[in-house]
Amino acid sequence: MTRLALWSLMKGLQAVRNNVIHAVLMYADGTDAPIFELRSRSRGYTKAQVFETEELTNYAAHAALVLRHELGDKEPAGAPGPLPARPQIPVFLKKLILGHD
Repeated sequence: MTRLALWSLMKGLQAVRNNVIHAVLMYADGTDAPIFELRSRSRGYTKAQVFETEELTNYAAHAALVLRHELGDKEPAGAPGPLPARPQIPVFLKKLILGHD
């Protein structure tokens, strides 16, 4: 994974994270499905969409640890294991990540 790929992946995950943290929890019309709505960006994610990013979030965290180790971490806690296979990028997230239109 290149630095640009990791950077764009992290930006996409950051958008989901910020949306959930700063969102208003709403319920869709006539359903019990909660939606995390960020009114300032006119963007909302369902609970299912947020949980879809879990594997990708774990992968990105592992990739960041590997990158940090390769760059010469000043306080290493040991060498991280090899990167696992990259999980699929959720469809809703592809538009937020460079190179995944």
